[in-house]
Amino acid sequence: GKATVRRTGGSIAATRYTLLPTVNFLIDPILQRVALKTEFFIDAGTPPAVARFAGPRNYAGQPMRLE
Repeated sequence: GKATVRRTGGSIAATRYTLLPTVNFLIDPILQRVALKTEFFIDAGTPPAVARFAGPRNYAGQPMRLE
């Protein structure tokens, strides 16, 4: 969906994407409750660029945020 990323000196209009793992329709509800959520905010300019990333750094679940 549409979102606004606030940065020093202004804000960026971006599109928000949320990623959750999927394996099987029977396992997915359980897996998505346990798995970490990853969010991307993409600037729709030319070329598209990542405005913000928030999610796990690796499978150990170390959180990370890039702006």
